[in-house]
Amino acid sequence: MSERLTGKTALIFGAGRVGGSAARAFVNEGAKVIILDRDEDKLETLKEELEQTKRGFCS
Repeated sequence: MSERLTGKTALIFGAGRVGGSAARAFVNEGAKVIILDRDEDKLETLKEELEQTKRGFCS
């Protein structure tokens, strides 16, 4: 895991397959993420998963 995106913020539309994968990748590279989704359950599930990484993010 590198930190090449530390200090950067990614805006991601969709917490499903592609959006969720992108959010995980950005967080693993050190970025903060802002995630938007119409499906509140998917958003909450991804939020809980990303909280376990101990990195900052917004949803």
